[in-house]
Amino acid sequence: MIANKEKLFEILSLGREDKKWDFKQDIHLKKEEFAELLKDILAFSNSGGGHLF
Repeated sequence: MIANKEKLFEILSLGREDKKWDFKQDIHLKKEEFAELLKDILAFSNSGGGHLF
């Protein structure tokens, strides 16, 4: 879990993904991209959680 706002901005500044979080630059999704986002969310759910930024 993110303990504070500074840690959140530190993670966001990296602009990369990790085992426990997924980075999305923007949310202009086409149908296929929306399906990929849903797969990411479900993967977090099935693996014990994570963060979607």
